[in-house]
Amino acid sequence: DSQRVRFARLLARVSAAMVTSAASPGAASLLASADRRHADTAVEWVSRAVAAFGPQNVRSTVLNQVGLCAALFLAGEPDQAITVGTTVIDHAHQLTSQRVLDRIRNLHRDLTGYVGRSDVADFSRVVSSVAATKPDPDR
Repeated sequence: DSQRVRFARLLARVSAAMVTSAASPGAASLLASADRRHADTAVEWVSRAVAAFGPQNVRSTVLNQVGLCAALFLAGEPDQAITVGTTVIDHAHQLTSQRVLDRIRNLHRDLTGYVGRSDVADFSRVVSSVAATKPDPDR
């Protein structure tokens, strides 16, 4: 069926990402978004990746924190996701990366299960606001 085909394609992308990335945080988040049973593993992998980056790797850290935020929503931890996401938003204002903004924009797909909560709805509005901005190349 088409769902199995889509999942097989996703697994192929994840496998390719795992081969090319030592920590595979992006692959873990992709897998978790396709099948929430993998969300706890994604949280573990992405947390390790974030911890491995030093202060000189701001953009990489923020990109992986976006993945951690998404994985936490998928793992049923919206409070922790909002905490991490708030940090991401704070750092996103300091970066000029379209890639960071694109990843932040994608958070909407992972927080939908919690939009009935006022704190998540508020966070969703902030995500929309940040995602709508254009990076400032003069920064």
